[in-house]
Amino acid sequence: ILRAKSLGSPLSEIKHYLDMYGQHGEGRIQQLTYVVEKTDAAIAELEAKRAQIDASLAELRLINARSRESLASKRPKDAA
Repeated sequence: ILRAKSLGSPLSEIKHYLDMYGQHGEGRIQQLTYVVEKTDAAIAELEAKRAQIDASLAELRLINARSRESLASKRPKDAA
C-alpha cells in the first residue's frame, strides 16, 4: 500500500487492487494482470516525459552555449 501510494496511486486504485484479492486469494491472477497493465502505462508515460525533458535540456544547452559564445565575442578583450 505504501509503495503504491509513494508512486502516486490514488487510494481508490489501491482499494480496487486489494478488493480483487477475494476471500482466499482467488483474484491473485486478476491482481497481477491489473498491476502489469498499470505499470506498463506508467512506464510509457514516464518515458515520454523523460524524452520531452531530454529534448528541452538539449535545446536549452544549445541556446546557452550560443549565448555564451555571442557574449564572449562582444566583450572587450581586456575585460574578459
